[in-house]
Amino acid sequence: MIQPLYLYLVALMTDTYMCITNKIHMCENGCKEIPKDIPNAKTVQILGGQSPTERNIPNLHITRDAFQKLTCCTYLEISGNNISMIENGSFNGLFSLERLVLQTNALVNLQPGIFMGLSSLSILGLQYNEIENLTPGTFQGLENLDKELQLNNNLLVELEVGVFRELVCLKKLNLFRNQIQFLYNGSFSGLQRLEKLCMKQNKLVEIPGEAFKELKLLQCLDLSLNQIKHLDSRAFFGLEELQTLQLRWNKLKEIDFQQITFQPGLKLHIDNSSKISSADKEKITVDFEMKNRRCECD
Repeated sequence: MIQPLYLYLVALMTDTYMCITNKIHMCENGCKEIPKDIPNAKTVQILGGQSPTERNIPNLHITRDAFQKLTCCTYLEISGNNISMIENGSFNGLFSLERLVLQTNALVNLQPGIFMGLSSLSILGLQYNEIENLTPGTFQGLENLDKELQLNNNLLVELEVGVFRELVCLKKLNLFRNQIQFLYNGSFSGLQRLEKLCMKQNKLVEIPGEAFKELKLLQCLDLSLNQIKHLDSRAFFGLEELQTLQLRWNKLKEIDFQQITFQPGLKLHIDNSSKISSADKEKITVDFEMKNRRCECD
């Protein structure tokens, strides 16, 4: 028998008596779905436990029309709830949503089209899940997503061609601490407005030619803490607006930028052991200083 859901609500009322904030704390109650009777509010947080013991709850599903009553919601957070599946149509009705946080769950795969209808979304947080693969169509409907996509701390191994093609307005993509080994010519197609890309602490061994060629407006690229041994002579082709390039903590012995055109004053972060030609040093600011290991593009 399913026990009653334990709800803890924090409500601030307006003149029209609409709830401003809802906080829902889900305990170990045997419930396998997110409740559909959540009061309409500007901010809704459905929070699981913070410790491993508290998160010892059954895998939860988000079902179709789960949030259809939240027409005024601009911030929705569903974190620490061991969510393993999101059905298509789960986010129906969230016309006003600007930020969606799905961090610290058990998501492995995302069905193409699950974010359809989120036309006002600016920030999508999918960090700290177990996502292994992204397929073209995953981000269908997010053509207006403009501020940030957070995919850090997942299990991605590769980026398929065209997987980000709908994200034509996105400015920041965080892929920090995945397992990415492979990039392809077209992995970043569609991201013509991207300004910041963090691929720190993955498992890249080489960067193929023209891998980033469609990122015409990219200003910051962090590739540190990978296993890069080789850079194709055209690896950074097209990055004419690049201002910061982080290559520290790789296995590069020599770096040659002779065939690449950068903005004057590009700041290059590399290890002391990496060699760079004197001609390149004239057009690039080289930084060997050891700093903390946060993402350079934060």
